[in-house]
Amino acid sequence: MKTAVLINDTSTKSHIGCRIVVAQILRLAAKAGIKVVATCSVHVDWRGQGAVLDAMKGADLVIVNGEGTLHHATPQALALAEVASYCRSLGIPSVLINSVYEQNNDQIAEHCSHFAMRFFREPNSAVNAQAAGLECAVVPDLTLSSDVLEPYRGALRTGNIIVTDNANREFGRPTLAHAIRQSGIQFMRMDVSDTKNRFVPPDLEPLVAVLPEGERRTTQRVSVMTLVARSAFRPHMFARMRMKKQLDHPLSAEDLLQAISGARAVVAGRFHAACLSLVAGTPFVAMPSNTAKTQGMLRAAGLEKFYVQTPKEAFERISTWEQTDFDCGRSYVLKARVAAENMFAQLASLASR
Repeated sequence: MKTAVLINDTSTKSHIGCRIVVAQILRLAAKAGIKVVATCSVHVDWRGQGAVLDAMKGADLVIVNGEGTLHHATPQALALAEVASYCRSLGIPSVLINSVYEQNNDQIAEHCSHFAMRFFREPNSAVNAQAAGLECAVVPDLTLSSDVLEPYRGALRTGNIIVTDNANREFGRPTLAHAIRQSGIQFMRMDVSDTKNRFVPPDLEPLVAVLPEGERRTTQRVSVMTLVARSAFRPHMFARMRMKKQLDHPLSAEDLLQAISGARAVVAGRFHAACLSLVAGTPFVAMPSNTAKTQGMLRAAGLEKFYVQTPKEAFERISTWEQTDFDCGRSYVLKARVAAENMFAQLASLASR
């Protein structure tokens, strides 16, 4: 079996989408004959980690999980891009997978040109990369190829509409303010309370995993008095308290997946909330976030009409799903699964050269 090192292991975060993505990388790599022997966490600079550098030098392949990092020419984006140049200097192939690409500079593009292969999650990122002179392919987000929702398929729908958190406060705050005036709303953070990544079986856990120093996966609990203080004398006080309590108390991964599978609909402020809704076959609308990745995915799926700009539009549009829309979503998920397996077959071939 060939060996690989994974850079930008986002499963060290409590975000459920990140945990599913990394679990899929480990699973699909193993299925293709690649063992991920070491990972370096998001928020850790791989360039200063001796154990990671040693593992990279001995690996057949280095995989960079771009996910939501390669945008706006941040220092973190540059660090990921530099993996390609470093690996090239060692004569080791490196690949960029499952990535966004938006508003980066020439320096980052130059480093990214040294990846042997580049795979982006949706067409918007691919167009941006191609404009920077980077050859690439589109493989939808790896959550779409996961089976984590299978145990909940066919669950009875509740009357609740789930409204998730949003990384972009410009859109997130008005959406929450609108939602507390509605009935039958469940508020949900896309983080989970589980300490470990329950989606990774023990036999696939890497031998070396470099985590952020001192990081603890704990959930901060908010007291009743704090909830009252945050909501007192504001409109819809009790609804606001309920919203804050639900957002401040993440669910377990199992409960979160069950909630999405059984919801009447989802107002997705997070990219992976839209992804999981697609897999579950749950009607949803998506709000803008910090990049155009969600819009790009929905355009590729033929569901761009469910990408909305205002809370009012979200709650009006969410009830307009028709059978053709469900068919589009199902078709996109099936294509994503085939594309993911084909991508890892290409990675295995590259590692064997």
